[in-house]
Amino acid sequence: MDHKDKKKLKQEYSRLVGKLERLLKRYNPIDPTDEDSFGDDYDSLVPQLVSMLLRACTPEELFRAIESHRKNYYRPVPPNAELDWKITNAVLKAFLTKEKAIRKSAKPKKPLFRLDLRIDLSQILEYVEEQVRQFIESPQAKDSGAKSVHLIEMGYEYSQAGWVIIYFDSRPGAQCDGSWTLNIDGRNLERSHWPKASAANMRGPVCVVDQDGIERLIPEGSESDMSELIGTMLKQVLLRARDEGIFFRLPLAPKCRIGVEDNCGIFGWPQHDSMDSDSFVNPLPEAT
Repeated sequence: MDHKDKKKLKQEYSRLVGKLERLLKRYNPIDPTDEDSFGDDYDSLVPQLVSMLLRACTPEELFRAIESHRKNYYRPVPPNAELDWKITNAVLKAFLTKEKAIRKSAKPKKPLFRLDLRIDLSQILEYVEEQVRQFIESPQAKDSGAKSVHLIEMGYEYSQAGWVIIYFDSRPGAQCDGSWTLNIDGRNLERSHWPKASAANMRGPVCVVDQDGIERLIPEGSESDMSELIGTMLKQVLLRARDEGIFFRLPLAPKCRIGVEDNCGIFGWPQHDSMDSDSFVNPLPEAT
């Protein structure tokens, strides 16, 4: 294995670790009565799961690893096979990508659906601006002791329900740990055409126009490709909202960050432990 292959494998490993850590935080704590849980009960299991997935393990092997992790928790925890299988399936869904098959056909299939993400970008940017306005006009924000916003996170679901939400997290040291999933009802923007595109993709190829106007033919069953294109578009929404000064109307913490996450954990930005300068609302001071 040459240097480039090793670097690519290392990047893929890091990406998967970050993806699974974000996903598994939603199943914390292992023991619902554990008030001392820091929301990282599954973090130590993630490297093992990633190694197993990269070795093409079976679902049963994954389940046994998760089941064993529960058994070896620092305090006694009742078995919960139903939840462990739910976690197993979620991990597999986040990891698996459908390989692109080279189809020898004289006449390629016609796309079954056309999704123009430029329209979504414009509409979602308007939604973000409205959510900022509502936040700064809320009684909590007008309170002189109001907390600063430490993280601005955009979550989305495209294959089942179709929605996007922006969440202003005021927890000191807030991280991308799925907290936005607790604040979906009533504040999300519906995207009913996303599930239609996803359903069409299960039957055949679809055409997706990205935020730059480039038409991309998505092969049948390419769930990860669909999620990545939508997630990348939402990243662009956040960057534009920042660059147009929309976020500066908020009571921002000095190192407020922005991020995007798929509800199923397929796409996430920034990557795990990344110090991507684009993920900060305010520019970081240059190192001296």
